Order: sequence, then structure tokens, then C-alpha cells
Amino acid sequence: MNVAILQTARGGSKSVLNKNTLMFNGSPLFLHNIMHAQKSKFNPPIYLSTDIPNLEEMSCKHKFTIIERPAHLCGSTSSHHEVIMHGVEKIEEIQNDKLDILIVMLGNTISAWHEDIDLAIEMLRDKGDVDSVISVGRYNMFNPMRSLSISADGSLDMILQKTAFNNSGVNTNDKDVIGDVFYLNGSLMAMRRSAIFGNSDKLPFTWLGNKTLPIIQKSICMEIDAEWQINIIDKISTDYSIGRE
Repeated sequence: MNVAILQTARGGSKSVLNKNTLMFNGSPLFLHNIMHAQKSKFNPPIYLSTDIPNLEEMSCKHKFTIIERPAHLCGSTSSHHEVIMHGVEKIEEIQNDKLDILIVMLGNTISAWHEDIDLAIEMLRDKGDVDSVISVGRYNMFNPMRSLSISADGSLDMILQKTAFNNSGVNTNDKDVIGDVFYLNGSLMAMRRSAIFGNSDKLPFTWLGNKTLPIIQKSICMEIDAEWQINIIDKISTDYSIGRE
């Protein structure tokens, strides 16, 4: 079983300026997951898809291979699916062999714990009908039944209509009305090659295939996409046990 890890981390960002290279406890954010992955008992090779310059010394020290990401995949609107496929193609060129499983870690997270990487590999190894395994967090407070959008006239509209619940007798204002709500938290996505290059129509992450299993992490494990999240990631960086179950 040929397994590789791909860290994706471009240099620029708009939501939080240069979030992937922000320093946390003496290391750039993207490097933390690479250091976690190095502890995997499966010892998969680690690759970094990036346009960040001058990383050669770091790559030698921390034993990862740089994949230079082309300019058309470095923009804020570039397709992450295309970045992943480009990474697979480059890894297979380097190895002169096809991958079976790719584990993607996002550069703006800190919680791709090696235990979870190992678990994801084992789940795909042992369950042939599963296309992918992803890390998720439970966020019932962000129940999609409560989500709103602002219409053209400035008023609020429900993103999801509550019609299905109107005559059910349930309290539609209860954050737990539809049960536990999980969101992909960006720590890791483990996928079969066949899923990445397959034709699944399950939106929004078609590269995960048709059947995905979760690894549930603590709710403080998340991507940095807003300024308020920086302090949370900073706290985890000083004591990784805070983010572990």
C-alpha cells in the first residue's frame, strides 16, 4: 500500500494575511503538521505543495520534499481539487509509482496529530468500501438550520427553509434539533487515489468520493480563516495536549 502525505500551503492569503506562515511557538504554522506527520508509525513520505520561497534548508532539516506549485494554482480562487491532483501527479513522477492513498494536511491548521494520521490509514486499509477519512469537529452551535443570508433589500432570509420541521412538533430553534452537526476542520483528509480522480457528485468536496468516515477531533481544532482564531491556535501550539482528546 503506497501512502504519501501532501501538505498544501501557499504563500499569500486574504482572509488572514500570510496565515500559513504565521509563527506559532517558534515555527511557521504549516510546519507544525509536518512535524506531527513525521511521528506516524507508517513513516509515509511527506511533500509540501507551495509557492513559499527559500524553504530548501527547512525541507532538509524536517525531511519533506518541496513541490513547486504553478502560478495558476496559487490564487485565492484556485481549485484545491486541482492542487491535490497536481500534487499526486508530481509525487508519482518522483516515486515512479502510483499512490494508493494520499493524506492532505492544510497549511492553516495545527492538529494533524500522528495518531489520527495512523488511524486514517488503518481505516482505509481495513475498510475497502470507504473512499476517504476526514477529521471533523462537532459544532452544534453552528447548526445550518439557524443560518441566515442578507437579501438584496437588506433583510435576513433563512439559508435552509424550515418547512420540513414546521409540522413535526419539534423545537426548530433548538441548536440540537437535527442532532450533532459536524464540519470538516482541515486537519487531515485521507483519500484513495480512485476518489481523487473519480467522478463523485457529492458536493462540495467531490474528491472525497462517495463514502467518507470521520475522525472526530476537539472543537478547538480548526483552520485559521479569521483573526479571532489566531489565539486559539497559539494556545494549542504551546501545549499540543490541549487539542488532543
